[in-house]
Amino acid sequence: MKTASLTAAMAAFLVATPAFATSTIHCRTRAGGPDIWLVLPNERGAGIDQARIVHGREEIVTGRTRSGPWISQSAIDPRRINLRVAPGGTRQVILVLNASRRGVPYVGNVTWRGRAWPVRCLWDEDDEE
Repeated sequence: MKTASLTAAMAAFLVATPAFATSTIHCRTRAGGPDIWLVLPNERGAGIDQARIVHGREEIVTGRTRSGPWISQSAIDPRRINLRVAPGGTRQVILVLNASRRGVPYVGNVTWRGRAWPVRCLWDEDDEE
């Protein structure tokens, strides 16, 4: 009986727990601007969980360290995306993204370190590239 209990306990321990489901939005700017990937949990009412910004050889990912860059403001709904990213330990802003839904993509502007570009954002399932 003890062996059966241990076997059942071990089987329950080894069964993988479900991973948190997430979605991704990829935002592209014109040449010379940053590419931005936004990670969103698939939970009702959840905001943007993480942002990854790639500009040339530079890559910034929010939320990796306590003193690193962080999302200071985010909002997303079926019509709009708003995001502000601050450098670690400050309330300054290094990235601002504002886009509205235009058919399938979100279209708007991104300001990265004081310079603005037009931006086009697509959910991962709508992104053809």
